[in-house]
Amino acid sequence: MDLRSSSSVSVTSIGYTGVASISADALVLDASNNATTVRAFVSKVVPGPYRWGIYVNNTLLVSCPANATSCAATARPPIGSVQEVEVFVAQDLPLSSIPTNDVRTSDSVLLRTLEWSGAVSLTSSASQLDAQTTAATVTATASKEIALPYVLAFYDTLGHEAGSCSSVPSGGSCALSVSLPPGTTVVYRAYVTQFASPDQGPGNSAAESGPVTITSIPADNNVSGVDLLSAQALLLQRFSTQQEACVALGEVEPSNAVYHGTAPDITLDCNAMGIGQALKSAVATLGAAAVIAIIAHAINGTAPKTTTSTVWPPAPTTGSGSGGSDQGLASIERQLMSRRDATNYPQASYRPTDQEVRSMASQCQSQALAGYFSLEDCLTKTLFLPGAAAMGAAQNDASAISGGAPAQLHFVTSSSNALQRGWYKASSTPNDCQLPYDGATINCDEYPFYSTNEAGPPNTLNPIGATLKLVPALENREEGRQLQAMTTTCAMQSGSTVSAPLLGTAYLVAPMPNVLPRTAFICGDPNAR
Repeated sequence: MDLRSSSSVSVTSIGYTGVASISADALVLDASNNATTVRAFVSKVVPGPYRWGIYVNNTLLVSCPANATSCAATARPPIGSVQEVEVFVAQDLPLSSIPTNDVRTSDSVLLRTLEWSGAVSLTSSASQLDAQTTAATVTATASKEIALPYVLAFYDTLGHEAGSCSSVPSGGSCALSVSLPPGTTVVYRAYVTQFASPDQGPGNSAAESGPVTITSIPADNNVSGVDLLSAQALLLQRFSTQQEACVALGEVEPSNAVYHGTAPDITLDCNAMGIGQALKSAVATLGAAAVIAIIAHAINGTAPKTTTSTVWPPAPTTGSGSGGSDQGLASIERQLMSRRDATNYPQASYRPTDQEVRSMASQCQSQALAGYFSLEDCLTKTLFLPGAAAMGAAQNDASAISGGAPAQLHFVTSSSNALQRGWYKASSTPNDCQLPYDGATINCDEYPFYSTNEAGPPNTLNPIGATLKLVPALENREEGRQLQAMTTTCAMQSGSTVSAPLLGTAYLVAPMPNVLPRTAFICGDPNAR
């Protein structure tokens, strides 16, 4: 056979040569709207046998058209999660694992859905129920929109769910109608949570309101000549809130044996059960004459005196309605305002307003009654009160304190602190702050604060260790800015954790995110340790 042939040529297929990329309309998502559009691009059309698609956490989100150079889909990262999104071009496109056959891929983007970070407040149309007022409306108001999977739920003292709303607009409210059997008292709180249980409480809630106490007065409103409804009405006319009236009733420590030592019980009963029920209980233990004297003392601001009258209300006392006990809320306000006025605030914006001081005084009183610190400490030591401008951080502080962390901390500078910043990253105990996050928009908040003797893992001053939470960076920085301003303005002395422990200047932390619009402080004695 007579053959002729050319020289050979080698042909090599180098496969797909385009470039893939990925973007997202939003990287950090809100709990109430956790949807974002992810967009994939290729520089060249993807021919067969190649295929391409978008993957989220190694799972196929969408397969993209072969004749297109762009592709989009909606991603919904679960609340509190971080998801990685990327584009794959390959000859295989599995559903639940990444491609492995001749693969090209893009850089990835991280999507994060934050937990709900607003605040919730609680009010009631009435604190006492009787024959005239048979029901109260308890109203919870949310600072941010609430949508599933979060709900706004009401719980009573025993952890029983009393009602809930699954959808609340920003600034909107959810209402609960309350009727109680005579002679009972129930404390309600509102929670924003994903894990509402009918009988086991709200689980790990994202926000918690303050308490609202409702008491149903028994039908026998006249006990041994003491008209409970009249007494209650006069006390609430004299004082702006039930809490103030309860404290005034408790400001009784006379030497007369019939009264001595009973006052704290009256205050506690009043806070727990309401004014009417507390007075009824006091009549049973002290007698009508003693209770009438106590009521007169609270309303008139006079020292209690033994009286033989067994009818309430007694004859008016000279000066009634304008006085006040020197140990009452007004006295606390005066002392705090005096401390504020004696402080040289370097910037006028740091100086608390009169209204803020009044809120601080009320907080001092309630926190002291709750046992977080003593009233004496509140009147002598520096006060730091994180407010709504530092919402996420303030809520973390409040949650930590209610969970057993100390409300009194001691100042330590960075140079005197053996604890490394970011210590929680290397902690053997898993925590939220070990998750990847964008430091420009998200920060790790720790309570007790890093700049204290109590900071870090469990220690002798704080056996439960720091409470850690990812919060919006702006809110965390607001708290840190005011904390630094306080340590400078109040000339606080640093302790040390480097060698022998040395406690720094003590200060009290009383978060008020639902009351104070900003974070505020009042200096105390810088030498108080």
